[in-house]
Amino acid sequence: MNGDKFNGLSEEHQKIMLDAFSEAAEFITADINESEKKLGAFFEEQGCTLVESDIDAFIEATKDMPTEFAKWWIRYGVDLHSRIHNL
Repeated sequence: MNGDKFNGLSEEHQKIMLDAFSEAAEFITADINESEKKLGAFFEEQGCTLVESDIDAFIEATKDMPTEFAKWWIRYGVDLHSRIHNL
């Protein structure tokens, strides 16, 4: 649904849509997390070694991205880096 269509909905219907999106996002996230666990276990059973990312190191390494690369993602909103960071 595009922004014009969404904005044309009543506040009640917008809330219903947003609540449904949030519920779906939680379901999808839980499903993805469970699938990743199963897939990781499968690969470990096959003899692979899984390496977990160092999230703190990633955050540190990308802290200057908002200013260095803003021109590339401005079309997605000036707060894109913050939104990704807050996931």
